[in-house]
Amino acid sequence: MIKNYFKQAWASACHNKVSTCLYLSGVALAVTTVMVLSIVFHTKLSPIYPEYNRNRMAYVPAYGWIKPEAGKGSSGFPWQILEPLFGNLENAEALSIIDVGSSPSNISAEGSFNNQEVTTKWVNDGFFRVYTYDFLAGSPFTAVEISSKAKVAILDRPTAENLFGSVDGAIGKTVIAESIPLIVKGVVREASRLTEESYGNFFMPLSLNAGYGKEADYGNYRPTILLKEGSNMAQLREELLMRYKALTQAHAKVNGIVYDLMDQPKSHYTHSFNPWSYPGYEKKGGSGVVPWQG
Repeated sequence: MIKNYFKQAWASACHNKVSTCLYLSGVALAVTTVMVLSIVFHTKLSPIYPEYNRNRMAYVPAYGWIKPEAGKGSSGFPWQILEPLFGNLENAEALSIIDVGSSPSNISAEGSFNNQEVTTKWVNDGFFRVYTYDFLAGSPFTAVEISSKAKVAILDRPTAENLFGSVDGAIGKTVIAESIPLIVKGVVREASRLTEESYGNFFMPLSLNAGYGKEADYGNYRPTILLKEGSNMAQLREELLMRYKALTQAHAKVNGIVYDLMDQPKSHYTHSFNPWSYPGYEKKGGSGVVPWQG
């Protein structure tokens, strides 16, 4: 009986070729759409390498500012505010800081003219605690190396193999980037470009950025906080608000500039679909504003 059903279906399909093609195309399109959406949502929201801790991540992609003659706007944080606002939070397990001005650049092995274009990330030592990269050789940056501006670098596996032939062979070798000779101290398993927050081929200490630590540099730095187990976003926001109030008392407004957290930090879910934040000084009950001179 089942065999007869298939014969009838085949005969009907052959007899109505146009209708059959349209029907099958519609089904194929629907299935493909569902599959693509499933992949996109899985990539954006599920814990995947190296962003296994997404359920505990709190994002502060930008701060807002207001200046009467210039209006409102938003940008990354200046380096001066990072430690007093985000350092040693009770509800934080680790703090990642990335220079969002990081961009693709060319690097080469010392003594070689074989340049390779890489996606560079300038990061602090907490980056590799928030984002759990697998180290195939070597080790991540330390706080001492960041503060002392140590000339070290971390490569991903394909970059290490292209420049030095192997993962282990890259450790201790010198790579030239931004005209700076850097010693390779670690090699990590490569990540997907779909993990935009953490993806990079080449990692350098944040402190090697030419503007970092200079008074004239207002910075373009993005903090991401890894919540402690048992802590929640409401507790973290309250703690940051208390820090903000302390900064308000310690610093006077200069040149009419006022900074605001804009009801941040945000969860991974919120940040995935709304990665940008904008000043909302007209809103009541927000996170509060803090005068701060960079």
